[in-house]
Amino acid sequence: MEKTMDYEEFTTLYPDSLACYRFLEELKWNNGFTCRKCGNNKYFDGARKFAHRCTRCGYNESITAYTVFHGIKFPIEKAFYIAYLAVVGKKPSTLESLSTQLDVGINAIWGFRKKVMERITELSEHGNEITAAKWQDVIIDSFHKTPKSKTRTTKAENVSE
Repeated sequence: MEKTMDYEEFTTLYPDSLACYRFLEELKWNNGFTCRKCGNNKYFDGARKFAHRCTRCGYNESITAYTVFHGIKFPIEKAFYIAYLAVVGKKPSTLESLSTQLDVGINAIWGFRKKVMERITELSEHGNEITAAKWQDVIIDSFHKTPKSKTRTTKAENVSE
């Protein structure tokens, strides 16, 4: 059995929010952006960092939309660690100890962990085995499919119509 990383070890992989957002960007849009509203695959940078705005309908999709991290109210790097612990099946000794370690409220940790566990259950019900090596399957909500795109996304200013 693989050893579970403690928070200090985990932060060597995801040291800050920028590293987490870059990881999410690669997961979400590695095959290109496709607008969930109209199916267009061209975009401009969105209203916030790492967001994409559709050139056709103007839909703005944040980096955390359609992920388990959508709507969290604490630093994403801490949410990454909570998700990691849930996926590897490691329960903290107490929520209080994790709350103290991460400096995040107990209710916030409990609510987010519950959201991750519901996602794991949803995937398991569809026949997907979740392992630490496949924790990205838990992160992205694959049940909200995007319209199919035929070409790789490029930023609109680099695309000729």
